[in-house]
Amino acid sequence: MRNRTAVLALFLAGGAPALAWAQVVTENAGTVSPETPIWQTRLEYLKAEHLTDLRAVETFLWAPNEVMDFALSVPLHHRDVEFAGLEDTLEGVGDASLRWKYSMWKEDEVMASTRFSALAGVKVPTGRWREEDSGIEVPRKLQLGTGGWDIFGGPLFTHIQDRHRFAAELVGRFAFERDDFRLQPSLQAGLAYWYRITPATIDVAGEATEVRGVLELTSVFYGESRQDGRGIGDDGNITWLSPGVQVYPSFWVLFEASIQVPIIETVEDVRGDRKFGALVSVKFLF
Repeated sequence: MRNRTAVLALFLAGGAPALAWAQVVTENAGTVSPETPIWQTRLEYLKAEHLTDLRAVETFLWAPNEVMDFALSVPLHHRDVEFAGLEDTLEGVGDASLRWKYSMWKEDEVMASTRFSALAGVKVPTGRWREEDSGIEVPRKLQLGTGGWDIFGGPLFTHIQDRHRFAAELVGRFAFERDDFRLQPSLQAGLAYWYRITPATIDVAGEATEVRGVLELTSVFYGESRQDGRGIGDDGNITWLSPGVQVYPSFWVLFEASIQVPIIETVEDVRGDRKFGALVSVKFLF
């Protein structure tokens, strides 16, 4: 019994990488273990009225110690745009991002854990943002990149109680101006709940395949983008409901999938009405 308790305590306290395995959409307050960096390949699909976007996001997560970690993400896009008589296909690298997470407070018990963390990051304008079709420049919000730098950050919360996990995030984003255009600021509020369907109990981490159901609510409040110093009327809110699943076939690999359904949308912009989104990903720990 003592050995089992020690393994479970280690598992929940972050000695094992479980707390680095986030909900599918909502950021997790746990940090990556310094003993197990993570490589994630994530395929994301978005269908909107004037845009169809398929992107692969490659992310590397690394921790120098137990209280902080870093993540570098690089997206690769295949994007079809149709807007106001313009039809084009854009392919290439999007805007890369680097983010830092710091664990501010944690309390770990057997089969329970609570954590508060802070997140901060920067998005770098690595994607093309001056694409044209028949001499007409593609609107900036349809380009692969925005052309400008972004900064983002906010608080994170995660609580685990046996088979249940709850998480919340509040992440603000501010974009800097480039060539008289500044992308809209935003505030993203996320709530997530997941339930370990099987196994009912964990004796040793990674010994049995884990299956977890996930339900997430993500609401993004947007300000106005500005062109030549004037707002362009694209402020509003988009709220997504995202059911998903996570499967851990072993201690070192994680598969996850999710569908994003817009349930509230008041934003009117060049992308048009959002129809739905989907994602699948795999994470490798090494």
